[in-house]
Amino acid sequence: MTVTDGNGCSSTGSVTVAEGPVLTMVVIPNIGPLCPGQKTIQPTLLSSTPFNPNTVYTWSGGAFAGLPNGSSTGLNPVIPGFDATTIEGVYTVTVTATLGTLPNQCSATTMFTITINDAAPPLFDNCPTTMVMIGNDPDQCSGKLNWTKPTATDACAIFVNVIQTGGPLSGTVVPITCPPTPQTITYTANDGNGNISTCTFQIMVVDTEKPEFDADILMPGNVTVECDAVPTNCIPRTGGACTPLTNDDVNDNCTAPADLEVDFNEVSTQNPDPANCGHYNYMITRTWTITDCAGNELVHVQKITVQDTKAPTALCKNATATLDKNGKYTLSPFDVDNGSFDNCAPTANLTFSVMPVNGTGNPPLSCANLGPNLIILTVSDPCGKCSNLHSRSNGGRRNCTLCAGDSGGNQLYGHEQHGQCHNNGKWSVHGSHHHQVAGDDDLENYR
Repeated sequence: MTVTDGNGCSSTGSVTVAEGPVLTMVVIPNIGPLCPGQKTIQPTLLSSTPFNPNTVYTWSGGAFAGLPNGSSTGLNPVIPGFDATTIEGVYTVTVTATLGTLPNQCSATTMFTITINDAAPPLFDNCPTTMVMIGNDPDQCSGKLNWTKPTATDACAIFVNVIQTGGPLSGTVVPITCPPTPQTITYTANDGNGNISTCTFQIMVVDTEKPEFDADILMPGNVTVECDAVPTNCIPRTGGACTPLTNDDVNDNCTAPADLEVDFNEVSTQNPDPANCGHYNYMITRTWTITDCAGNELVHVQKITVQDTKAPTALCKNATATLDKNGKYTLSPFDVDNGSFDNCAPTANLTFSVMPVNGTGNPPLSCANLGPNLIILTVSDPCGKCSNLHSRSNGGRRNCTLCAGDSGGNQLYGHEQHGQCHNNGKWSVHGSHHHQVAGDDDLENYR
């Protein structure tokens, strides 16, 4: 410092003054974005270094945002909470901290912003994310649209207006097409502040009803039948003929009868070999399937159990056996068979055998058998069912009796070749003659 008097005399001196502490404001975070009219914005804590409870804080610039100008001091200085106005914008608030008085006064300044802006669109709570499928009304080729109206919420607006802006209204009856046609439904949500959002989904009415048989159709049920009485795949009709199922016998709520798919399938467990019992005892499964344009199926299944429970019918005839030069004759079943048959198995697959009534096997006939002989003819089918036919001698007359419940048949007569049967059982040939064989009119039943 230099001091000069009125005479121009001066003197210079110096002194060193130590610098005091610097006042610094703690940064205040920006507020927002706030919804227009948002209530109860939380207070903002104020602070500076070095801390001094005598520091005075003042702020200004936030009035249009809802924050009046003001000041605060003390141990816990704050900018008080406030309610935001509805005026959207960005407002800069200046905060000044002052410590002491002039000329020894320190101050510091900082700024923060208050943003009021509703920029977020409403959010739909339950907008469908997959196609809504609706079945047809009963027996109709149409369906009534029905769905839950979507709702929406907004971060700022208490009420969000949701309206349908596209597609048919809920409750509309829509005809079914094949293939089905989806309908696009659109809703718009508005928060009243210019922000909108949309919800779009698809809804489709589909045919879920399967076809039906006409009222006069009598579909066959499960049945057990003989192997010679397997029914055909004809379908009986009330008061009508039995013919295979056709498109004229079915109907559907949507698909015309001519456009329905009518399928028949038959699976059999029958053994292909007629010499095997499984050729006559087996199972047939018949399946009728009617399909409409939408893929709905009407299925009817019939199981037919085929059985062979009947024995063959054994028929025998008169026969004359001529002993050979050795006095023997081997009897064949076909000597006495008179057209035996079975209800199912061909004759070639039947088994024939003969034996004397009081014996076993088929021994050769000899001199001991001269005259009427009682012979049993047995006919068996591949399933072991058999029929026996035999005859008895009665005072020189022939009498036929059928075992196992069948009827018909005759007995075998011996035919003596010209020669002689000796007491020792030997046979000598010296010409031939025959025992007389009675005709069929000479038969009588024997009990």
